[in-house]
Amino acid sequence: MEETKGSRDPWCVAFGNAWNNEERVLAVGYDSGEIKLFDLKAMTTLSELTISSGVVSLEFDRQYTKLKRLTVGSLKTLEVFEIDDNNKLNSLAMEKQDDTTIWCVRHVPQAPNLFMTSTSSGAINLYQIKNKSLKLLTSANVTEQPVASVDWHINKSGLTVFTSFDGTIGMNIITNTVIE
Repeated sequence: MEETKGSRDPWCVAFGNAWNNEERVLAVGYDSGEIKLFDLKAMTTLSELTISSGVVSLEFDRQYTKLKRLTVGSLKTLEVFEIDDNNKLNSLAMEKQDDTTIWCVRHVPQAPNLFMTSTSSGAINLYQIKNKSLKLLTSANVTEQPVASVDWHINKSGLTVFTSFDGTIGMNIITNTVIE
């Protein structure tokens, strides 16, 4: 798993496939738009592809089950990939982000088809993966600076925290979201 000289810089990482004590997959996103999946047990590359811009954030929809989906935030796009039985990444849905970077992607622990993004424009957005498309359920501008990260409380459904480049630390509660 060593990178060669002159290779691109890795910008983000995520663990997945932790459905037993032996299996682990590492996803790595690079500044060049490359995404690679590594099998840590076999020390091999499972899959790789390149998207149109640098990968800033990525997350598996479920960390502690077999691989199903990988959600990727980049400098210009938000993309969701399905992972097939051969561990290949297949594009499921994509949304172009012409004027903002997706800094962070986090799936709702209680509902993996829902996820939140944080953006360089100071917004947090809640999306639903539905019928091979992305549906924006709600959006809120929470600061004038980029929102660097978001996270969900694992037990309190709808409770989120975020931080932004201006030093703001905030908390949100998502309630009464209609999931069609």
